[in-house]
Amino acid sequence: MRECDVLNDPETSEWLRTALKAALRCDPVRVANDVEVLRSVLQQRAADPVATGIENEVRFPAEWIPAA
Repeated sequence: MRECDVLNDPETSEWLRTALKAALRCDPVRVANDVEVLRSVLQQRAADPVATGIENEVRFPAEWIPAA
């Protein structure tokens, strides 16, 4: 998917649109590394929603949650 597709898609969340616009102004290698860190943090959060107090707030697709 191209950046213009994401930015122009009406289904794109405002959070993602803002993050992508900011990322496009940065070094792409650093951004890619940051994305991996963010993914890891969010996967851990999704894997144990009870411990984080979000069990009723967020549902991630099962394929995003790492195997135990």
